Parts: sequence; C-alpha cells; structure tokens
Amino acid sequence: MNRSVKKMALELKRILQKDVTNEEDSLKRPEGGSRKDSLKRPEGGSRKGSLTANEERVLLDVFLSFIILRVLQAKRNNLTENKEDSLTANMEGDLQLFGLQLFGKSGSDSNLLGDYLSGVQFLNRNFDCCYLVDDIKSRITCQTIEKIRDLFQSVKDEDWKKEEIISWSYEYFNEDNLKRPKGGSSKDSLTASKDLKGKNGVISQFYTPKWIVDYLVENTLGKYYTDDKDVDVEDVKIIDPACGCGNFVIGVYDKLREMYQNKGYDDALIPKLIITKNLYGIDIDENAVEITNLLLRLKALEDGAYEKFETNIVAVPGKDSLTANEEGQNEYLKKFEKIGSLMRREDVLSLKESGINDEPLKKALDILSLKYDIVLTNPPYLDSSDYDFELKRYINEDYSEFKKNLYACFIKKSYELVKMDGFVGMITPQTFMFIGSYENIR
Repeated sequence: MNRSVKKMALELKRILQKDVTNEEDSLKRPEGGSRKDSLKRPEGGSRKGSLTANEERVLLDVFLSFIILRVLQAKRNNLTENKEDSLTANMEGDLQLFGLQLFGKSGSDSNLLGDYLSGVQFLNRNFDCCYLVDDIKSRITCQTIEKIRDLFQSVKDEDWKKEEIISWSYEYFNEDNLKRPKGGSSKDSLTASKDLKGKNGVISQFYTPKWIVDYLVENTLGKYYTDDKDVDVEDVKIIDPACGCGNFVIGVYDKLREMYQNKGYDDALIPKLIITKNLYGIDIDENAVEITNLLLRLKALEDGAYEKFETNIVAVPGKDSLTANEEGQNEYLKKFEKIGSLMRREDVLSLKESGINDEPLKKALDILSLKYDIVLTNPPYLDSSDYDFELKRYINEDYSEFKKNLYACFIKKSYELVKMDGFVGMITPQTFMFIGSYENIR
C-alpha cells in the first residue's frame, strides 16, 4: 500500500499547491481556532517550493479533507450498516450525497464543488474539524476536484478502507518539510527543522507499520491482561507519550475491543469505555493529535457509537496559548512546551500545584501525573549533537545519564510512567544495547 499511497499523497499536495495556494494569502482561522502554526516556510528558503504559514494552513486543511472524505466513502457501508437511529440516517444521507458523486467513476460533474463543500461541512459537524468552508470555496474548482478524483483511483479501494492511510498521507505531506538530523538514518523518526517548535522541535513523522504495532501490543497488553489475572479491563490504562498520528492508540483500541467482547460487554458500550477509560496519549504536534482523535471517532462510528466522547489524547499546549499566573510558572511552561511529555514527574506535580487555569494544560498535566499499566511508543530519535541550547539545558538537567539521544530519555520517562508490574513496549535503534555511552540505559 505504501508506495501507491506515497505517490498519491505527494501528487495531491503538488496539485493543491498549484491550484489552491497563491502569493497573497489572507486566510485567518476563526478566533479560538486551532493548529497549523507549526508549518512555515523553511528558514532562508526561497518563494519557489515554499509557502507562508497561512498558505500551509489552508493547504493542509484541503489536503486532509479530501483524504478523509475518500476514506469515509470507502467505509460508507461499515459506518451505516444496521444502524437505524436518526443521527445515522442523517449521516448515511450525507455519505450517499458526497461519496458517490464526488469520488464515483460515473455521474454528473456539474455539482462537484457543491458535493465537496457538503463533505467539508459534514466533517465539521461530525468530526470536530474547523475547516473554513467559505474560504476553501474560493480556492477550489471543479477542475481541481476532477484531477483529485482521477488521482485517487490510483489507490485500491481496499486500501482506502484502512484508516491508517490518513496517517500515512499526513507523513508524506510533511516529507518535504523534514530535515534529517546530522548522522541520522532514513529511519530517524523526527526532524530537527528550525521551523517546528524551534531548532529541535522534534515531531515523530514516520508512521509505525501495522505489523510492528500488532506485535508490540500483543506482547505488552496481550501479556499483561490474561484471563487468569485478576484485572478489570476497565481499569487498564495505556499511554503513548509520543503518540503522533495514533499508530499505537488505534492498535490498542482494536485489542481492547476484542478483550471487552470476550468478557461479554455490550458492543454498543465498548467504544466509550475504551476511549474514556483506557486510552491516553500526548504529543507536541497538534495536527497529529487531531488526526489521532479523528481516527478514534471513526473507529467508534464503525462500532456503532455515534455519541461524541472526550478523549484523553492531547497536544502539549503552545506557549502562545498559556499565561503564567504565579511566579515561577513561566519557566515550567517554557520547559513543558519545549520537551513535552519528557517533563519529569516532580516538575509536572509542581506545575499542577501552582494553580493552573488553562483547561488543556490541566488535562495534559493530569495525564502525565498518572501511572500506567502499559506504555507503548515509537519515540523521536535525535542525537545530542543536534540539540539546541535550550533543549540541551533541559535534557542535561533532567536526563544527564540518558542525554546521548532523545529516544534514551523516552526510555527513562517510560519507566517513570509505568506501574511496577506493567509493560513497556518501544521501537528504538539498537545503539543502546552495545555502545559504551549507553551503559546506564542498559
């Protein structure tokens, strides 16, 4: 799947860059609107091949909306099968309206734009998206939609039914923005780009393949929760402290659903229990967190749960959204914005106790204050030689014996988050197994 998806995603981005973005972009998100400030023109970059922050915002909005709508069209039967309530009826009508005409191989092209905009409104209503329909309308033409419709036929319909195609596409969208750290390999799962939260604004960009996710989930959660162990499945807590686009979150969801079913739970109740009681995650990339929450919403819909649930998957709040109300809070907030879930437990508790008014920040700190039965993650890899001054200072303060690479710090942090009898599952390089500078980690 990956080869055809990568080719499709890169071509979709090229089409949208040509047809949707322009030199003078005055788009603004609504007051209180979220995200996209992390995608900017590379420092020192030329106009050609680079975009302003506002252009990147609208480009990513349109890019994701087309991908998500195509996935929904492919999953249409799963989403509406054997569901009879009024909400489902409305959703089914929407799916039939834009799905068949927008991406079908036949039918009139006269209202492609209307079908697409109806789809965007559908995403806003049902998936908490914040796409600006009026502004998108001014940039999309029927000719552009026809190009995209033809392009999407290069990917098999069976692949469109796999929700991970959204995460893969987001990865490939960002591919041009990534810079490999010094000495990094092609497997390094982060960027040291100066434009992503500072010089070392690391963001896990490489989506973990499903077979690896399944293996780690089975050998952590699967081993922890056995039929003969006196554990209530509702009490099992799992966190991914660098959750990205939710590769492990979705894999754990599937495993937990199987566990609940084996215990005889009502299928209609399972999605809410999993999303509100079992799953936790945090990441510095707000875009990726939104995708993770969208995927959870999609999984719940497929399982017949049409109520919207508040998840425990959060982004680290940016400093621009936070205001210190106590002396000393500023330093904690700067540190949290810089290192995210690597914030040590004592600092998390100190910040909580100082009196926090910001609800998203409260929730993020609450998540990092808990102990978990399972920690699963594919952490970012960044050699210490690529740390900027601020990151180096924080890592030296809190992870002096693990500072050689950022993934080593996540190993330490994972053991801080997990309970004594819990499991940690991670994807890491092999370097910590035999290099002398990683002796303390071993």
